[in-house]
Formats: sequence, C-alpha cells, structure tokens
Amino acid sequence: MPVYNCFDYIQEAINSILNQTFSDFELIIIDDNSTDGTVDLIKKFNDPRIKLTLKSVNSGISNSLNYGLKIAKGKYIARMDGDDISFPDRFEQQVKFMDLNPKVVLSGGGYISINLKNDFNPVRDHVELLFEMTYYCPIAHPTVFIRRNILSQNAIEYDTKFEPAEDFRMWTILSRYGEIANINKPLIQYRIHANQTSVKRAFEQKTISNIIAQEHVKYLSNNHEYFTSFIGKKIETQGELEKYMLVELEIKRKFMALGFNLNEQSLIKREKIYLRKAFLDFPIIKLNKETIILLINNFNIFGPYFILKYFLKCIIGYNSRE
Repeated sequence: MPVYNCFDYIQEAINSILNQTFSDFELIIIDDNSTDGTVDLIKKFNDPRIKLTLKSVNSGISNSLNYGLKIAKGKYIARMDGDDISFPDRFEQQVKFMDLNPKVVLSGGGYISINLKNDFNPVRDHVELLFEMTYYCPIAHPTVFIRRNILSQNAIEYDTKFEPAEDFRMWTILSRYGEIANINKPLIQYRIHANQTSVKRAFEQKTISNIIAQEHVKYLSNNHEYFTSFIGKKIETQGELEKYMLVELEIKRKFMALGFNLNEQSLIKREKIYLRKAFLDFPIIKLNKETIILLINNFNIFGPYFILKYFLKCIIGYNSRE
C-alpha cells in the first residue's frame, strides 16, 4: 500500500485490510514523505502485520511500489491504495481463485464506487483481456493479486518511465508469462476525488496508455508492418480498414498457435467499439465518397444507428463552420 497525504481516508483503508477474513498476510505500507499527518494515523495502529517504511524524499508511486515488491515475503502480492476500501472477503476470494488457477499470474476484479456512479464490472477471460489491452487497461490496479515468484524469477517491476500508467505497462508484460484474469465481482470500494492521480494526471495517463497499447499490439501481431493501424489512427477509407483487419488476423493466428480458444463474439465487439471510436473520436468529421462507401460496405460493423449519428455530426459540423 503506497500512500501519500491520505489523512482523510487512510484509517478506513487500513481497517479494511486488517479485518480481512483471510488473515495470514503482511501489510507493507510505504509512505512517500507525507506532510498531512498520514504517518501519525498509521502509527496509532497496533498490529504486527503492519510493516511501515518512511521515505525521506517524495519520489513517486512507482518507486514506492518497487520497494514494496522488493521486501515482500508472501506467495502473492496484493495491491491496495490508501484511499480505497477492500471488502472483508477480498483476500479470501483471491487466494482461492489463484490457488485453483495455477496458470494465472495476475488477477483483478470489479469495484463499486464510493462517491460516484462509476462501477467497474470487468471482462474475465484471458484472451478477451489481451484484446481489451490493445486499447485500454481492463484490470483495476487496487484490485490485483500477482504471483510474487513470477516477478522475482523474471526481474519484473514497475517501469517508472510509464508513470502514471505504470500498472498498465506491468499487466502487458505479465501477460507474456502466463494467463491474466478478473474475478467478475466487486472486491473493493473505489474512491474518486480531485487529488488522485487518475484525475490530476488524466491527460498524461491517457497519452502514455496509448503508447503502451501500441507496444502491446506490436507484440501480439509479431511486429506487423501495420500495427499502428490497430489503435490511435483515424480509419476513413477501405484501405485503412483492410490494414486494421490484417493486423487483427495476425493476432488471431498467434493466439491459435498458442492454443487459445477464440471467442469470436468478443472480437466482433472489439471491432465495433474501436472502429466506431476511430470515426467519432477525432475532431474533423467529414463526408466524402470514400467515407460513404466504407460505411455502406461495412454496414454490419457500424449499424444503422451509428451511421445516422455520424451523418448528423457531419451536417452539424458543416453548419457550424458556415
């Protein structure tokens, strides 16, 4: 549990861990030179399972996380943030899941938002998660369980160059050493507030996440020449769509060679989500012959509602420029 200025929330977060139904653990807390009384609150707890480290200099969350990985002794690494609340049976569920699924190197789960309607009900299947990671991070950091021996045997740690998306980078790397999964039920109560990293550094996090996703696609597609067509690129011609499909085909071949069963419905869902975003997420929306042909030729992907919505956006856009 890395913490920094969590005075308002740290007591509740720690209590949620100490009161777990599975009690055989050490709670490693690394304070990143807090200035708001967080440490004083932590020191009031009298529990031998708490291992508190105080950093003399504020050096960031990745540094704290890596120190925690270095000194941890348990079979599994559980992540927790100083402003969230774990459900009492979280550890019990995750230990049981990991024990029953030895091929899984990393597991996460869902969460319920404490103060906003922003609940997370995650995808569970390994192959689906690999595809999800081609465009976003589908595993919530404060819910994860990791096999410590996988980290130590392969010298895997959080890469500070990818902060504040260091967790997403870690998941893509770990997925090369075994299966990843989510437990499809809430494990924590997740708090959203103005001072958290995902809010304060949202743009930076999104930018770095796109870089990570592209690297993931490059790996999955065996460095296919069109791998950049799979994410972060506007697709408005049939030729660009065909490049996308070629990369997807190469990824499918890799999965099949590794013996994975492909859920075609999940792949079709991913196609629709990404290709629709590739039209609507860019500021310039226009109608031309190539775009119209593309939409009509791929009616089964885009569907009537999306095409109508796109045409309306184009019309509104043209009117606003006149």
